[in-house]
Amino acid sequence: MNKYNTLLGQLLSQVKRPEFDKLCRTMNSDKFRKTFNTWDQFVVMAFAQITGQNGLRSIENALNGQIRSFYHLGLSNEVKRSTISYANKTHSPDFFEALYYQLFSGLERGARKLTEKKLYAIDATTIGLKMNLKKGDFVTFDRGYNNYTQFSEFCKDTIYFVTRLKDNASYKVIKTRKTYSKKITSDQIIQFTGYTAEKKCPNELRHIRSVDSETGKAIVLLTNMRSCTAKKVAEIYRKRWRIELFFKTIKQNLKIKCFYGTTENAVKTQIWIAMIVYLLFMLLKKATGCITKSFTHFISEIAVSLFQRIDLSDWLSGSSPPIAVHDPSISHLQKELWA
Repeated sequence: MNKYNTLLGQLLSQVKRPEFDKLCRTMNSDKFRKTFNTWDQFVVMAFAQITGQNGLRSIENALNGQIRSFYHLGLSNEVKRSTISYANKTHSPDFFEALYYQLFSGLERGARKLTEKKLYAIDATTIGLKMNLKKGDFVTFDRGYNNYTQFSEFCKDTIYFVTRLKDNASYKVIKTRKTYSKKITSDQIIQFTGYTAEKKCPNELRHIRSVDSETGKAIVLLTNMRSCTAKKVAEIYRKRWRIELFFKTIKQNLKIKCFYGTTENAVKTQIWIAMIVYLLFMLLKKATGCITKSFTHFISEIAVSLFQRIDLSDWLSGSSPPIAVHDPSISHLQKELWA
């Protein structure tokens, strides 16, 4: 971290500007923008989120009061509330959604994609919203969603799913496959035998029993993925739980006091940037190894220190800022002010 930059500047610097600009070009997000570009909007809205401003006027006044720090933030002009309002209302939030997932991938750099297709980890209630799933996509959900017709349609459309099998499901074993991991106690091809289930889903599916190495608990998974290893199927489902817990934590910590606009674009933009702020906190904790500070404490403390010029890592860990070294060039008046 750069101690000559402000805490806000250091926090936002985790968003690598070349990657940000590349995403801007890819999504053409600066089209039709003149003086208030996508980066400007991001910085302003992140500042508003962190400091909990109560409206556009307070954002304008509070941020412009720190105009001497604009250089390190990448801002070049004073902020106007009408400009903020117009940008939030007019421009799509899609860029900030893409930025969020780009940063999110940085939390698990070692993870590898299953394929070039998407993996959707979803709550059962969202399936009814007619998700735009495509051939080859992967989707995972809890056993609370037990729709045999949907299972059959997924098979027909070559959409791969992983879910938990209900305890009372009736089925027959068609084939038993070999297992190559201690975490996988059984791997079978099954077919439903219940009257309704067999009628709605006559497809042969895969039944996998996986044991969690940490808790020792076993879960039974149902999937239409035949070529993938059983271990990989279990990893897909565990990934769903990690994502679900992550989003649960985000919802508890968004700390949105009020919305600065009422249009769909404005509301979604604010929510995505609030989520990005939370990600920046998580990335900072990962980079520094500081795991003791909660997000709630982090926000409440940094909000009043955003424009201090001390090392962010030291600040996060609670270290005191370095004592100023005597410099003959410092005027007598400055020495008195520092005393």
